Amino acid sequence: WKTGEVIYDEEGYMASKFKDNKRQVYFKFTRSQILYENEVKCRLDVGMKEGETSPSNFLPLLTHFDVSGNEKRDRRYKLDVNDERFRILRLYGGESICLSQFPYALVYPHCDEG
Repeated sequence: WKTGEVIYDEEGYMASKFKDNKRQVYFKFTRSQILYENEVKCRLDVGMKEGETSPSNFLPLLTHFDVSGNEKRDRRYKLDVNDERFRILRLYGGESICLSQFPYALVYPHCDEG
């Protein structure tokens, strides 16, 4: 099966483990370690855990990446930003950015109303 594909015809263990969990998110890429650390720290200071919604009306932080970090996700991000497939990110309007110039990334849920 393809990544993200919904398995409708199977029953049992495999079908229960692979569901379509597509969710729109937005990434905030930054070169600033201070901005990155502030975003993470602010949510921790109000008691928000990663990926958790809050009644305090803060936009939840789903996850975050730091190329100098030691967690698995950080090491993966370090590889991905230098991978030829992911290095150049094409933007609307024909522009593009080089992800290897952004050592920090924050991931938020996409919201277009409210």
